[in-house]
Amino acid sequence: MGRMYTLAMRVGRLVEIRVVGALTVEEARALMGGMIQLLPRLAAGARVLSCSDLRAARSVSTAVAEHMAVLLKGSNARLERDATLIGDDKVLAMQTARLIDEAGFDGRRAFPAEEDALAWLAPCANGAELARLKQFLIEGRPKTA
Repeated sequence: MGRMYTLAMRVGRLVEIRVVGALTVEEARALMGGMIQLLPRLAAGARVLSCSDLRAARSVSTAVAEHMAVLLKGSNARLERDATLIGDDKVLAMQTARLIDEAGFDGRRAFPAEEDALAWLAPCANGAELARLKQFLIEGRPKTA
C-alpha cells in the first residue's frame, strides 16, 4: 500500500497536508521529518500557513496521536495559522480537537466545512497562496459517482 498522506509547500508559505485512511507510526514519523525539511525553505522569521485535509482520514492509534502531538507542538513557533478540515469520522474529530487543544496555539482550528477553513486562513494569505489553497481544497473533495 502507498503512503497515506501528502505533504507539500507549493506556493509561498502555504503547507498542504492531506491524509487518506489511518496513519501508521512510521507515516507519522515521516510526516514529522517532512515538516522539518520544509521549514528551512521559509525566509527568516516567516511563519507558515497550514491546511490539513483530513476528510478522507480515519482515527489513529494512541501511538500515532502521540507523534502528531509532538509535531503540532514543535511547529507552533513557525506557524501563523492552521486550518484542519475534518470529515465524518467522529472519533477522528475528537482526536483532532484534543490534539489542537494540547498543542496550545490559538492559531490552530478544526473545521467541518471548506468555506470555514478558507475563511480562517484567507486573512493571512497573499493572492497566490489563497488561489492555491482553494485548489487544494477542491482537489480533496470526495469523488461523486
